[in-house]
Amino acid sequence: MFIRGVSSCDEKIDVEWFELLKMSKMLGKLDIEMKLFYDGCEGDELSIEYLRRITKIFIADGDCIDSIKFTYDGVDGVNYVSPAYGGYGGTNHMITFAEGEVITRITGTFGEHGQAMVITSLSIDTNKGTHGPYGKNVGTGFSLPVTKGKFIGFYGTYGDYIQSFGAILQPVSN
Repeated sequence: MFIRGVSSCDEKIDVEWFELLKMSKMLGKLDIEMKLFYDGCEGDELSIEYLRRITKIFIADGDCIDSIKFTYDGVDGVNYVSPAYGGYGGTNHMITFAEGEVITRITGTFGEHGQAMVITSLSIDTNKGTHGPYGKNVGTGFSLPVTKGKFIGFYGTYGDYIQSFGAILQPVSN
């Protein structure tokens, strides 16, 4: 499993996660790639795991990414709808993924919005094109490419806005 992400959460939380993941890597259980930046935030956890296929992503945006929600097929074959993570503002967008469409990269920016560090924009690249950008492309850029493997989940933190966002990747057998 690979972990990739961009985070605006408190350094202590990220260091604890990093140490846990580093220990798993030493035991040969994970190959880890993390992209982190640190700032103080106290967000709730966003976590979607064990995806077989993403069918829809709902994004609400304005000056930043207000919220995100997922519809997906689980590895158990059941269709799931996640809660909406984030606040209630912004303009709503729905991305519908075609059969066989897979995410190849997530890009975006993070920066200040009011007193908080948040994800200010997101774009989702697939084997069939690009969805986005959503939000405003201001701040520091990040890119979460799939160098090997496939997306099987997402994680992050949120409050009134999305504060951090990352992807969980699984190796693909040749």
